[in-house]
Amino acid sequence: MRIHGASGSLIAACALLSSAGVPASAAIIEYGFAGTLSQAENNGPPGSDPGTSGFFQVGQTFSGKVTYDTDLPGFEDEFTSQFPLMGFNIEIGGVDFSSRFFPRLIGREVGGTLSFVSGGASQGGGASLTFDLGSYAFSYPTLQQLQGKTAQFTYQDFQPFGGLAAGQTTITAVPEPSTWAFAIIGMAFTGSMMRRKRSAPARQIAFG
Repeated sequence: MRIHGASGSLIAACALLSSAGVPASAAIIEYGFAGTLSQAENNGPPGSDPGTSGFFQVGQTFSGKVTYDTDLPGFEDEFTSQFPLMGFNIEIGGVDFSSRFFPRLIGREVGGTLSFVSGGASQGGGASLTFDLGSYAFSYPTLQQLQGKTAQFTYQDFQPFGGLAAGQTTITAVPEPSTWAFAIIGMAFTGSMMRRKRSAPARQIAFG
């Protein structure tokens, strides 16, 4: 049986995605965040490092992405649960600070506070995103729990980019590649059907 037109294209594209090994529900989760600095402090003396002295400024934009794999195990004690992060990307004022600290963990406290944390670089300091989820669970945060949540972003770096930067941000889920692909296919299919509908001649019904 041959399938023609937009329906055939849609099925062919879906088959291609399936054969490419796109997972139905990937364990890797990504969240994006963006905002504007409301607090900025610079510790380094003027001229200590080109482009660094006085770098952080109130009103600068910041953005980033947090990545974790829900298949990786965590651990729990009496007060908190912790899970490893795969990545914590940070950009402030157009400068990428992602390589300055290692991604560390997700911390969930009994009171419901959740934090994404990075740190551990030789110069000290770190970065974090902190939320209030209102409840505690020994599990990775779900898309539903964090989508649209407001968080406090804090970045502190002692040397040589000495300073503190902070501001509020809103969390948005980053769609998986397969989600984008199917959304694009769906929109193309809908557009094709609408064009065919407009171009189809009106049928006349004869009454005997």
